Parts: sequence; C-alpha cells; structure tokens
Amino acid sequence: MAAQKLIAVKAFCSYHEINDEVFFEFESRNLIHLVKEKRSYYIPYNQLPLAEKLIRLHLQLGINLEGLEVILPLLERLQSQEDTLQKLAKQVNFYKPSF
Repeated sequence: MAAQKLIAVKAFCSYHEINDEVFFEFESRNLIHLVKEKRSYYIPYNQLPLAEKLIRLHLQLGINLEGLEVILPLLERLQSQEDTLQKLAKQVNFYKPSF
C-alpha cells in the first residue's frame, strides 16, 4: 500500500490564519475526513480542494455548518450533472456530420 500524502491541520490553518477547531467541527459533521497519527491531525492530500471549499463557504461567505451539510451534496450533484452534460455534448459532436 502506498503512503498517503497528508497535510497537517495546524499547518493548513496557520497558512489560512484560522483556528484549527473549525476542522474538528467539519469532521464531527462528516464534512471532511481527518487522519490522526500520534497526537496530530492531518488532512489527506486528495481532500485539500474540499478543505479549501469548506473554508471559503464557512468563513468567507458565512455559511453555517447546517448550511454546509445541505450545500455540499448539492454542489457535488451539480458537478456530476455538468460532467455528464459535457460527456453527452462530446458524443453528439462526434456523431455530428461535418460539411
């Protein structure tokens, strides 16, 4: 099994100038998964975009934790539908006759 790339929660929060308690709130609501090794908590590298999104929505836009629980699944569904739409558009363009 390959070693998982991790970013320390403390380092991430220090960089963004925020309190690390916000990530423990995110984890308690299953919005993000943190990895605990020894006495420190880490964010898996593949969840960094999600961590950035959570910070923007919660701190910069002022969306509360309950709102995040509703908004995140909707954003994921929207992204899935956009991906499907792009895939279908490519298929249509492939079969479209060129004159």
